Amino acid sequence: MEELVLGLQVLVARELNKAGSPYKLAEQIKSINKQQNTGCYVDRRTLEKLVQNPDKVNISLRMLKALEAYFASKGMSLKGVPIFIKPYLIDSLVEQKRITFFLGSKPRPRTERNDISRWDTRSLARLISRVSGFEVHMDYDIEDVLLETPMDEKAAARTDWYKMLDDSTRSLVAIGSPKACHASEVMLARMLGVEPFESALGCNGSKLRVPFAFVWHRMPPGRFRSSFCLTHSEVKRIGSGIEVADVAGRKEMAEKKTSALIFNIDKCRAELVPVGRTEWDAYGMIVAQRRAGGSVWVVLAGITGPATYAAAELLKGIRGELPRQELNGGTVLIQPIAVTIKIDQDCKVGDNREIKNPRLIGEALLWKATSER
Repeated sequence: MEELVLGLQVLVARELNKAGSPYKLAEQIKSINKQQNTGCYVDRRTLEKLVQNPDKVNISLRMLKALEAYFASKGMSLKGVPIFIKPYLIDSLVEQKRITFFLGSKPRPRTERNDISRWDTRSLARLISRVSGFEVHMDYDIEDVLLETPMDEKAAARTDWYKMLDDSTRSLVAIGSPKACHASEVMLARMLGVEPFESALGCNGSKLRVPFAFVWHRMPPGRFRSSFCLTHSEVKRIGSGIEVADVAGRKEMAEKKTSALIFNIDKCRAELVPVGRTEWDAYGMIVAQRRAGGSVWVVLAGITGPATYAAAELLKGIRGELPRQELNGGTVLIQPIAVTIKIDQDCKVGDNREIKNPRLIGEALLWKATSER
């Protein structure tokens, strides 16, 4: 029999991890229900048992009402949570039995070729290997996403890959960051409720409007724009609004001497990716959503190709069912990742980077988008 877990168990486990203890979570639930005069509560023992020993837990209707009030205050609801869920993200990905993979490619018209990154190709191979392990017949499609600069949504709408975004009969996986794959840009924008190919900054121009943004020490040529990228002038404008481990790191980021992935989830902080070393850490994001039509979207976005490959390696280990979408906006699963990259000193030709120790950074979070496109 396939592995199943309680949907409520997964949600409460995430909140318990954030709160730090069953007692603290019980107090938060009690406080919210007191504000709303529901007269309902959940004790810490029930919360602990629900997460650790669900076979032995007893939950009353009043407890469920208390949990509904708590999750509603967080922009979520128990109404769309199934009783049983499959525990891993990859289980949701194969539900449609048809997957299309988007790969960014660089056109070379003179030689009639499209070049695809070695790391993106390896990511694709890893993903197909993972989903082929299920005892169901799967249909795979691979779609080239030609890199063009400048790019906007009007131009993207004329492409074949863009038209596939409205097909609810297939799951979609975009491989690469918005710098490497235009499909990643559009899918991320739709999932997170922003316009694509614009700025990661909000209307006031001093704060991030998205949960993460890339800073590349070497920007793509041409008039490249992404709603998930900060230019160096934008980094300078935000200034101390970005938390960095040291002052020198902030200066290097602004002066194009280092790349960074900026997390804007609990606070705005930058994880720096140094340039010119033989070993360093790099970062990426796995972002997923169940769309209103039931299909599943996944974007694997590393700050570099090796980080994207690390995200593909780690996809199999992400626990959590993707919630059904609500009319007033979508819930997005976001999982930060890290990987150590090392230069192979014996390799003197081509890409001599290797990866080791790919790892998840914390638990996957559920991000509530303000609107859904």
